[in-house]
Amino acid sequence: MAVVRAASAGVRAAVAAALGGRGRAGRGRGGGRGGDQGRGAERVNGPAARGAGDQPAAGLVPNQAEAQGAQLIEGLNPGNQAQDQGLPPPHILPPPPPNAHQIHFRAMLRRLDFNNQAITALEGFGLDSLEAIYDLTEDDIPAITKELRRTGTVIKQSSQNFLQALRYWTMRQERLQRNYIPQDFNELVMRTSLQRWKNSILKVPDDLVKEPEPFKPNTKWREFSEAFTTFLQHTKGQCDFSLSYIIRENDAEEDLGEATEEDYNTIDAYEEAIVPLMGPHYDLDNHMVFDSLKSRLLNGPAWTWVQDYDSKRDGRSAWKALQAHFEGIGGQIRIKLQPMHQSSGLSIRGQRISTSIYIKGFTRKRTPT
Repeated sequence: MAVVRAASAGVRAAVAAALGGRGRAGRGRGGGRGGDQGRGAERVNGPAARGAGDQPAAGLVPNQAEAQGAQLIEGLNPGNQAQDQGLPPPHILPPPPPNAHQIHFRAMLRRLDFNNQAITALEGFGLDSLEAIYDLTEDDIPAITKELRRTGTVIKQSSQNFLQALRYWTMRQERLQRNYIPQDFNELVMRTSLQRWKNSILKVPDDLVKEPEPFKPNTKWREFSEAFTTFLQHTKGQCDFSLSYIIRENDAEEDLGEATEEDYNTIDAYEEAIVPLMGPHYDLDNHMVFDSLKSRLLNGPAWTWVQDYDSKRDGRSAWKALQAHFEGIGGQIRIKLQPMHQSSGLSIRGQRISTSIYIKGFTRKRTPT
């Protein structure tokens, strides 16, 4: 039927001429709704519209015209042509062979201890590539395996956990903007990713890390900075990255020089040092950091230095501005002078000196001896 519908207008015209314009062959095998169309034309135009169209083709009686039209339609059906040639109809032809990616993807699923029946069932859910795995949510995998078990497919719990680890791994690779293929998810990566995924779902006690207090006139920057950094290290952002990567020192992986994963205590610390500071995931995390900063700075003296980044909610730039203010030359002087807020001078070896003299001595460059 679909083949006849897809035929050209010229072929349809030839079929209609062979049928004498009555469209009755629409009821035959492989025909469309030509008969209904013919009757529709008669209802619209009336008996006068039939005219010569109701006459059989020249030299043919009605039964011969209908037979000729049926033969023409039969010729348009590739299934019938295949049968004439001794081949099975197209709808039962074997599926095309899998491509290289599908072959490696299935081999990877076997490493996760899925049997062939389970692999076929997963493909029925559209899970036939790493891209499809990346598109899953964490709740999708238990729902899919539950449905497969309900229909009799054997899915081990360990295989389900490895599938979660695979999703976690693909999520991290995408966030790191790496190229990856099924062969990369080898035995070692499987085990490591499984443990990382389990760690990511652990419930952290609410009282483990205290939230930093608002920044007030008497707040010390160093204490606030350390408290806020620790807070971000225990706050997860997109793709399970700690938000502390937003305020890291280096801007890009190239800034690390020759540092490698072995130079860091954990793989998480290394990936947080190289994760790109761009893209939609970064934007969401960057906004979260700014909102967290704003809630602690808004009514204090430090808000002046970050308010320019309010419209864009740029947490990284706001943090850099705070560091430049409090940790630059002027900031170092203020830190050194904090104990002198209650006094107009310093006492050194029993003698008092003025604050201005202390500042001058602090900022003067020492000459090497």
